[in-house]
Amino acid sequence: MPKTGRLFIPALGMLSALVAMAMDMYLPSLPYIAKDLQADYGLVQQTLSIFLIGIAFSQIFYGPISDRFGRRWVLFVGVSIFGLVSAFCAQATDIHQLIYLRWLQALGAGAGSVIVAAIVRDLYQGQQAARVMSYVIVVMMVVPLLAPLIGGYVLIWFGWRAIFWLLLLLGVICAWTVFAVVPETNPPANRQSLSLVNVLGNYRHILTHPKAMGFNLCSAFSYGCLFAFISGSPYLYIEYFGISPQYYGYLFGCNIVLTISCAFLNSHLINRFNSQSLLLAAVFIQVAACLCLMLISFFQLGGVIGTLIPIVLCVGMIGMISANSTALMLSYFSTASGTASGVLSVSRFGIAGIASAAVGYLHDGSNRVMPAVMLFCVLVSLAALTLLAGVRWFQPMENPE
Repeated sequence: MPKTGRLFIPALGMLSALVAMAMDMYLPSLPYIAKDLQADYGLVQQTLSIFLIGIAFSQIFYGPISDRFGRRWVLFVGVSIFGLVSAFCAQATDIHQLIYLRWLQALGAGAGSVIVAAIVRDLYQGQQAARVMSYVIVVMMVVPLLAPLIGGYVLIWFGWRAIFWLLLLLGVICAWTVFAVVPETNPPANRQSLSLVNVLGNYRHILTHPKAMGFNLCSAFSYGCLFAFISGSPYLYIEYFGISPQYYGYLFGCNIVLTISCAFLNSHLINRFNSQSLLLAAVFIQVAACLCLMLISFFQLGGVIGTLIPIVLCVGMIGMISANSTALMLSYFSTASGTASGVLSVSRFGIAGIASAAVGYLHDGSNRVMPAVMLFCVLVSLAALTLLAGVRWFQPMENPE
């Protein structure tokens, strides 16, 4: 096993947070981008959905490439592309140009999310992998906790373009971190061929594994719920409820605080309960919270606080869902873990992109669209977990293949 220092898990958390930072920091600026570039707000929301779709598209390639050439160099190239394109985003002159650049930015940012999970799978197994992923998520979520707050103040003081200059700096820091802190965890003896037959064979094995795909889809649709919120919350809080952009970050941060708490709690509960039971409990809580949110929105109850509470409860469960679903899905694949991680990330960000686009497409000026999309996603997540993965309460942990 490669030597890892005290900064290893914080470094993985920061690299995993690159995608969240690229989205969350600029969320408060969406209404201002619409005004500055004279674009429809629904079209501006597509800069988020196209970013998510770009992330999903990139995962198809990052997994197999990192299985063939190793994790470190592929990770470095990805974060470098992210930083470079961020500089071009800062200079966009119309909304269509910004949408295109966000696609390219996503192609670079996607390296972090898929390769970090593969690195954890390279080094750890089973319950230990779930515990380490919990710690990575705790660190990862500190960054998006601060991102909307930073983005809100940068927006007020310097304008929305300064946010992308700040993302350029983040890309430079991440590139340095890859070389300074992250070791190569995929030794030459474990490298996979990039031949089309081998790559397609690996994808076929992964995609036809019913239990693994059950955990995969459970995770993906929970992420769809999360990104429906991310896409719809700027309008909901800033436009619908009239919250100032710099205070939007505080409301957004409530979700991250509970997510961090759930990930930390998961790292301790996993010593007493298996990952399947913890995952099922978290998804049930998501469903209950989304049902409450839908009722509150439909009957116009509770105002900002009444809306905030079920949202925070629903989004916070991601800290438990992400750690357990990742470990469970990857536990079935001792080789080609990069490809399996890529499938996991493609599914997450693909569904997230569709959910985000649905919120923008269905936008009607009410406060009901976002909750409806969130509820649909968590119901599908629960169905995948119980029907496809076959998870039941307090069942024993099965041995992966």
